[in-house]
Amino acid sequence: MAVRELSPKSSISLQIMEDIAPGGDVFAIVQPLAAPRRVVSGAAGADPEAAVIVEADEGTDIAPLLARAEAKQVADLGGGLYAAIVPVKKASIVYEHANVRFVEAQKQKRTMLEKALVDGMVGLPSSRKVAGRGDGVVVGIIDSGFDLSHPAFRDGNNKLRVDALLEQKFNGTTFSAREFSTAQLEAGWNTGGNRPGFDEDGHGTHVASIAAGSPFNAVSGVAPDARFVLVKTDFIRLAEATKWCFDKADGRPAVVNMSLGGHHGAHDGASAEERALDRLSGPGRIVVLAAGNERIDNIHVGARLAEGQTETATLDMSTEEGGITIVCWYGNKDRFDVSLVSPSGTVMAAPGMNREAKFNANGARVTIGRTAQTRHKSVEVLIDARIKSSTDLSDFKGWKLRVTCTKAEPGRFDAWITGNGRFRDGAFVESARTIGLPATATRVIAVASHVTKNAWRSDDGPQTAPAAVVGRSSRFSSRGPTRDGREKPEISAPGEMITAALAAGSEEAENSERAGTPTRTLTIEGTSMATPFVSGVIALMLERRHQLDPEGVVAALQATAVKDAHTGPTNWTPEYGHGKISAQALVNHVNQMAPSAVVVTAAGSLLADVGQAYARPAAAPQAKRVGSGGKKKTGVARKAKKKR
Repeated sequence: MAVRELSPKSSISLQIMEDIAPGGDVFAIVQPLAAPRRVVSGAAGADPEAAVIVEADEGTDIAPLLARAEAKQVADLGGGLYAAIVPVKKASIVYEHANVRFVEAQKQKRTMLEKALVDGMVGLPSSRKVAGRGDGVVVGIIDSGFDLSHPAFRDGNNKLRVDALLEQKFNGTTFSAREFSTAQLEAGWNTGGNRPGFDEDGHGTHVASIAAGSPFNAVSGVAPDARFVLVKTDFIRLAEATKWCFDKADGRPAVVNMSLGGHHGAHDGASAEERALDRLSGPGRIVVLAAGNERIDNIHVGARLAEGQTETATLDMSTEEGGITIVCWYGNKDRFDVSLVSPSGTVMAAPGMNREAKFNANGARVTIGRTAQTRHKSVEVLIDARIKSSTDLSDFKGWKLRVTCTKAEPGRFDAWITGNGRFRDGAFVESARTIGLPATATRVIAVASHVTKNAWRSDDGPQTAPAAVVGRSSRFSSRGPTRDGREKPEISAPGEMITAALAAGSEEAENSERAGTPTRTLTIEGTSMATPFVSGVIALMLERRHQLDPEGVVAALQATAVKDAHTGPTNWTPEYGHGKISAQALVNHVNQMAPSAVVVTAAGSLLADVGQAYARPAAAPQAKRVGSGGKKKTGVARKAKKKR
């Protein structure tokens, strides 16, 4: 076992990236799903870079420091928070500086209408029940990409309704970003063009069309007259993407949608990324995030332990993604002994405070670090297990996370698996507190999913999902509250089974059980689909009240949420938040307020794929094919399994 000191001024993940020997996988610790696109630190070419958020003393000029660390793509997020790209080997130059409070490596996230429009009280294009269409409002979508040839993105004159598109890229070593204007997008999406922002996955096209798609095939998005600003994201630099969206709105009211998330963090709203999103939110600037799809995935263990009590959770790792990371958190007044036990019985104990230990067991390289996190008022124990090559894959079943409480004030312990692994059923496994980051931020709106449809038509004919009970919370929809006890999600919206735009040539288009090729539609489910429904409704609210702030949105959601036999009468539940959304009631509620003035100006210019999209897998196990039809494709099913 090798032990070294850790700095309390940097995330454990960033320091492990610095410490990985040549030939190791530098990015596995923050990108557990990037296996097909990873490069190792010993590979030829540029030094690996890390996307970070730097928290400095407010008012301090850290530009010279960042220049000395060779940082690039620096973005001032406000309040002393700066996003930047830094070479991994120079990260310590930043976090060791006296005026820097903390440096956090940004973590990878994943991508997680007709019936939905009716049940959400919007109405079909021919019979809308709600006033307004989003005119003068900007809808930002940060997602996997977009099929801009689809009629959902074009007006009645076949002109793009997109003011700008930002394409973030990560090639396994370095980060880049490029902006495209409307004119460049029109040219790029002409026949033979380079199709900027192309949606290889299909998730982003579907999401965007739900929020604000133009009418097609007798349906439309919730706010079909809003303008789009779009980000094809690397699923890492979310705060920078959000700032770009609000900047491009250029004074117009805007709502930014992120149907994605992850679990690499404290789930308490105090991470640098979450606080950056809180600061970017404000009057006329609303951020909406998917709550997550992990309720039944056994990715979380948690409980209050008494002094002397030991709990053990058995876990299995998938070998497809090269390993897993377990992030453990407990209050700074508590004391816990934490160990990972291999199937052969090797006990790998977490070291003391601000230390990191390395082990080898059962074909895995295991790194365990422990640091006190002042801004979280908590202690983090991070366990990273990487599978060595030529290893007996059976060795990755039956590992154990063993936790003993040695001081309880109050003795609460929580841990989440990131990457493709799961805890086996047991008393320590908890479906509560499975809201993903950054939906646990304080000022963002977190959206849960409920069922509004369980039958649809596809290329394979009629389909049904008999386990999806109409009106009930979706079985996958993550449950609140946050780790620090706040009421998340705020609202539930239609998320299963949602028919919206299909991206031509995408992986989703290969799933004949879900794709409707002649109508250019796709039917999938997830909090990913519920979230843009809410974003679209908020666009309608902003159309009337331009300066509505996040607190005003939450108050309106709380005042108008629908209660029924499924939600129960209580003000808030872990499954539904304050209840089910009613667009009609929300817009009527806002219409009772005095409208505010806004200056609508032209969009400005830019100054100087990996991911969990919160869509459930396209070939979901509960979907049952009942009709005959075309031959079922298998490519998406393989990809969907990887995305879980």
